[in-house]
Amino acid sequence: MDQEHYRGRFRWRVRPMDKRSNRERIVDLVQNDIKENKEVFPEKNAFIIDYAKEKIRAVIASSRVPEDPRHADNTLEWLLRLEPDAGVALQLAALAHDIDRAIEEIKVRRANFDDYDAFKAAHARHGAELLSPILTACGVAQDIADEACRLVTAHEVGGDPDADLLKDADSISYFDVNLPLYYQREGWAETKRRSLWGYRRLSARARKIVENIDYEEEAINRLLREVVHDKSARLYGC
Repeated sequence: MDQEHYRGRFRWRVRPMDKRSNRERIVDLVQNDIKENKEVFPEKNAFIIDYAKEKIRAVIASSRVPEDPRHADNTLEWLLRLEPDAGVALQLAALAHDIDRAIEEIKVRRANFDDYDAFKAAHARHGAELLSPILTACGVAQDIADEACRLVTAHEVGGDPDADLLKDADSISYFDVNLPLYYQREGWAETKRRSLWGYRRLSARARKIVENIDYEEEAINRLLREVVHDKSARLYGC
């Protein structure tokens, strides 16, 4: 079955009054999608990973953060630029790392945390919890699903070669895709704070990539230069 045949055909949302756990609701929703669309479900194993990627994209498409769908694909693109031989689990994690933000009713909210790092850790954990039943319902092998979820949990902090690659790809994509729209919504001060946080966690290799990004809007170029030359950012250099 051609991948394009089932692209974008799956849309659903979680009802906030549903008393089942988030995991149970998502399993049911994905499995119902598969039953209702069985004529386009890829039966061959060769298509399962592509199907899972399309399912992830369909979920992320419902995010109220406008750049989220592009950021998901762009993170995967940067991952493959950094490591062309990235494994399947790492690719799934790159695409799904911010899936927590896609379901408005149950997403982790910044306002509920005093500490930004604690918020990001909760966001990553919840994303992994949401991803697990999606991959299971799509028929992804358990070892691949488990590793993809582990990597989503670790994507904000890294800690091993694959998690570090994902962290770099995510962070580069923030500067490549997210920053201009973030700036439009949040203004200079908040965007600089968020950008400093993102720049500090980049590897030396990833910093060189970010430092060469050029934006159409000169104000954003100036903001990036301030971030790059900020002394506090250099304290975190790799």
